[in-house]
Amino acid sequence: FGNWKPFCRAFKNSTTATRSKTIVAAVLLPIATATAGALADLSKAVQLNPQDPLNYNNRSVVYMRIGKFDSALADQNKAIAI
Repeated sequence: FGNWKPFCRAFKNSTTATRSKTIVAAVLLPIATATAGALADLSKAVQLNPQDPLNYNNRSVVYMRIGKFDSALADQNKAIAI
């Protein structure tokens, strides 16, 4: 997971407001990166096998996590239609 010492040192010397922003950045950045990678992988899976409803279902979960509810609903409807 990398070297946490600089993060801990900065956290110890920061204000409460800065601490909150630091925690959010430390937690959400890896999640956002993983989500973008998952979305790209699932979109490729849909492209390679458009008749597999599971691919649409799984991609809809990622869309929901990032707040793209229209895209999530479209993928769910497609999965149901298959």
